[in-house]
Amino acid sequence: MHGATVIVTIVGDAFLDRDMEGRVDRVCPDAPVPVLEVATERARPGGAALAAVLAARAAPPGTCVRLVAAFSDDAAAGELRALVEEAGVEVAALAREGPTIEKVRVRAAGQSLVRVDRGHRGARVEAGAGTAALIGAADALLVADYGAGVLPAVRRWVADAPRRRPVVWDPYPDGVPPVPGSWLVTPNEHEARAAAGLRDGPRLKVAAEAGCMLARSWGVRGVAAVDAVAVFDEDTPVGLLDALRPHVFVKGGDYALGELPEADAMASWGGHVVILPYLRGRSTTALLERATRG
Repeated sequence: MHGATVIVTIVGDAFLDRDMEGRVDRVCPDAPVPVLEVATERARPGGAALAAVLAARAAPPGTCVRLVAAFSDDAAAGELRALVEEAGVEVAALAREGPTIEKVRVRAAGQSLVRVDRGHRGARVEAGAGTAALIGAADALLVADYGAGVLPAVRRWVADAPRRRPVVWDPYPDGVPPVPGSWLVTPNEHEARAAAGLRDGPRLKVAAEAGCMLARSWGVRGVAAVDAVAVFDEDTPVGLLDALRPHVFVKGGDYALGELPEADAMASWGGHVVILPYLRGRSTTALLERATRG
């Protein structure tokens, strides 16, 4: 992608996802299992490949989205690479032994029947000499670790990145730890609890403690919940929302969607209103009171 002003590089493990849909009208005569008559089958990128495709869709003009991932020498790898390149992603392929990892989801009537996995995460990955330059050329770096061998092969080149550019790291429970200085690390709640060794206790408290512990352990630049605050004097934030045009507007669970004037405003530009569940004893008013008391 010549002429790109910004290079966003996704580094990680790429999979091929297959969705097999059909109908079930009978049970197999030789075993008590449903017989699926396949109607449609669709292949799509998974893992780091999906992250790259989503980044390409959201990227402004002049952005090169590059995927650094391992590809096997088989038909599934060719299919996966074609899907990624058709989405406008530049592929930098590392060598991977063994078959491509595929996740086949079999569904009928909107229900999942079984998932069939092919390939294995322990296959050897080899990174060529040019990989260091590809990673070093990135203006922003997203690491999507799914424990399938790419990160152990390239981590030494990713380690220097946070000093010069933003690095976002999506970790895997059995993967390599994020490099020190990562700007943002995004484990889900289960991954954060497991990595921090925390199991019991109030959900929000444990999640917050796990986040702080992991930020110190992983050397994340900081744990910040708020980047900016906007103040409005009107009775509702409709005017402010119209000026900002956010994708998502969040309200507490003591509101109903139908009674919010913000809902119509958000819908007018394709935004979404999300109502979070109300947690007894945890309100904005209570937080402000505690902050005021110091």
